[in-house]
Amino acid sequence: MHAKATAELPRDAIRFLEHISVERGASRNTLVSYRRDLIDFFSRHERLDQVAVSQFLTELRRSGLAESSIARKISSLRSLEEFLALSDATRIGWRVDLKARGRRLPKSLSYDTIRKLLESPDDSIAGIRDRAILESLYSAGMRVSECISLDVSQFVGEPSGTHFLRITGKGGKERMVPIGEHAARACRDYLVRSRPALVVGGMEPALFLNGQGKRLSRQGVWQIIKRAAKRAGIEDSVTPHTFRHAFATHMLERGADVRSVQELLGHSSVVTTQIYTMVTGDVLRETHSVAHPRAT
Repeated sequence: MHAKATAELPRDAIRFLEHISVERGASRNTLVSYRRDLIDFFSRHERLDQVAVSQFLTELRRSGLAESSIARKISSLRSLEEFLALSDATRIGWRVDLKARGRRLPKSLSYDTIRKLLESPDDSIAGIRDRAILESLYSAGMRVSECISLDVSQFVGEPSGTHFLRITGKGGKERMVPIGEHAARACRDYLVRSRPALVVGGMEPALFLNGQGKRLSRQGVWQIIKRAAKRAGIEDSVTPHTFRHAFATHMLERGADVRSVQELLGHSSVVTTQIYTMVTGDVLRETHSVAHPRAT
């Protein structure tokens, strides 16, 4: 146990937490995660500088902590550093190499593999629903929590024929994400042919329903994806996040710019990202229609 395990956070770190809570609308879970990471660092080191961060990285690796957890802690420190640099231009900053241990990004499924997943549901009541969910996950790149929180009213169509999902992301922030014709068609089909057979009493606002006519759960989506992978003969691990990762990878591979993809994904984890990724809805719609494999 560290000698200063219960040490209070320095004033600048407290200001940073207040900032992401008030200005960026961070969720309670996000705040808890940031606070835990900062306490872990400042219980060992007094200053946020190159020497301290490098030593902290060595300590974490010696403890056997997973590289993904280490990367998250360092990301929290980077966010604090960027916040401090906004009000102090004299800060020198620091850098650490997380790739020194050969850390790799998750492998994305190919488009052909994703296509097999999307085409695997049958034409039953449940299958029509499953296809709409899978197509929506891939077309919008949303998190599973965002998917299950969708209401029917958040599937939005325009006279032009363009369809959007009004997604509520982390911190309650909404974003309008255009979806391709494949996903829009699957959702329309679900609303006409499947959802009326699932809903009980007609009062449930949720877009995606389970067999009891209630809002689908995280576990329900996991089971849908597991069945789809088995039906498609895919042995690789497939999770809800697989679709989000594939969305970003395939968009970038086909020429989408990073800032547009970042906006579509709803990423707002660092202050500089918020400042430099202001993209208009028209640009997002054009980027999606040109770059997404199933936009047309």
